[in-house]
Amino acid sequence: MPDIIFVNPKDDRLGPFDFLVAKSVPLGLGYLAAYLMEKNFSVKIIDEEIEKLTPESIKHITDRDDQLFGISSMTPNISRGYKLADMIKSTFPKSTVIFGGIHPTVMPEEALSRPSIDLVIRGEGELAMERLVGNHKKGLDLKDTKSASYIDNGKFVHNPPAPLIDINLLPDIPYHLFDSKVYDRGFVISSRGCPYNCVFCAQRAISGNVFRYRDARKVIDEIQTLVTKYAPSNIVFFDDIFTINKKRCMELCDAIVERGLHTKTEFTMITRGDCVDDALLQKLKAANFTGLAFGVETASEELMKMINKKETVQDIVNGINLAKKYGFTIDIVFIFGLPGENRADRVASFNLACTLDVAKARFNCATPYPGTGLYQIAKEENNLNKVGDWDNFHPTGVLTSLEPFKFQLPYYPKESTKEEIIMDVIQANMLYHLQPRRLWMLIKNSFDRKGTKWLVLPPRWWMDVHYIRCVIEVVLLNCKRVLWLIKWWLQGKLLTQYKGPQEQSSEETQQIEKDSNPASEQDRNRILS
Repeated sequence: MPDIIFVNPKDDRLGPFDFLVAKSVPLGLGYLAAYLMEKNFSVKIIDEEIEKLTPESIKHITDRDDQLFGISSMTPNISRGYKLADMIKSTFPKSTVIFGGIHPTVMPEEALSRPSIDLVIRGEGELAMERLVGNHKKGLDLKDTKSASYIDNGKFVHNPPAPLIDINLLPDIPYHLFDSKVYDRGFVISSRGCPYNCVFCAQRAISGNVFRYRDARKVIDEIQTLVTKYAPSNIVFFDDIFTINKKRCMELCDAIVERGLHTKTEFTMITRGDCVDDALLQKLKAANFTGLAFGVETASEELMKMINKKETVQDIVNGINLAKKYGFTIDIVFIFGLPGENRADRVASFNLACTLDVAKARFNCATPYPGTGLYQIAKEENNLNKVGDWDNFHPTGVLTSLEPFKFQLPYYPKESTKEEIIMDVIQANMLYHLQPRRLWMLIKNSFDRKGTKWLVLPPRWWMDVHYIRCVIEVVLLNCKRVLWLIKWWLQGKLLTQYKGPQEQSSEETQQIEKDSNPASEQDRNRILS
């Protein structure tokens, strides 16, 4: 039996759209497993994105009563993580259940308040888990571990943090542990961390603002393995921001070309408007990078300052237009429902997306994840709406819900109503992609699995009854939303019909004057005739 069993909980919030998001190997658990295996520990990984555990199937995953389990969770799947912990403890009462990941890192006491959770490892897991698994194997005290949080004599104890690991010491991911054909192995990470501190992002909880990148040779070796064994048509760099260090990025591009990998696959990555220039884009193009993703977030410079992104709207627009000049396929993301935002701001964001006219645009709901500045703002405003175990904390919850107007937004600004935010999110996503050329691009990209790999069809989906049913369900759902668009058009509520407060006030004034003096209107008409 393995020294530790890691479980990746299923994120059920995508609903009927789940099959349209490519299933990546859980890279974080992959590197953690690789590190522990190099230290001669045996590891098993259960990924619920492939197959969910049930009370019956969980009985057969180990023969050890004292098995060590590790569950990695973010806020969107923490509810499922807690349920798994309960299932494990009820099946193996003598087992030890460890929680890690972003959510337990920022909310360790919440996790430890669950009777089924024994220990939380905060931050990065490699060094802490090496000691913890070793102590468990030797029968030593598990609490003697840096970065560990636990309960001792009824009090919460938080040990000092373990140092950050040199990520160049991490071995390659043991892909043999992930043998399902469902996986899309076209994903890789070449760095950890981000120097920025946007109010909506919780990633800083793991490593702060420290940015580290892997040696170019190790990254290229991993890509070579992926291309040789699995032949993905497109590889996505899952780095928070791939182009922060332009010199290093150019070195990676040169190494890709030297190995001839640019002739065997395409590449996609996430960047910022102020992190690209002509020289870098030319290098990326030569290395067969074809897709770039930008977080635009908002068209308001005032809101851009509030979210602390440290770039301007114009910086982003300039970066996107420069990338378009070189023929890159662009994905962009906006956030609706930021603090202080009103409908005019959302209309401006939608109009900006249409002006940029890129392949894909997604409009998400602001989600105040624990550990973010947005979470603190929501609490200070007394405007945080938490349902169950964070069941409503998902940026695409409105989009993927079968009944979006029943979805409980975790936050929305006082300048708007919940219904307005939901309506505008649905409208923006629908109206943008219903433009004929963009709709054709969306359909085309769903088959070729390029770009950031959301809204892409699984390989040979037409051979699977489950996928066929999912396609039908999504088509019917979007037909229903088209009918909503027609209704909102008749009601004058579309984003494209929005009139600013001044223009609307002027029209209302004219209508009031007209209604108050109908005889004068009739006289004018008679004179004109």
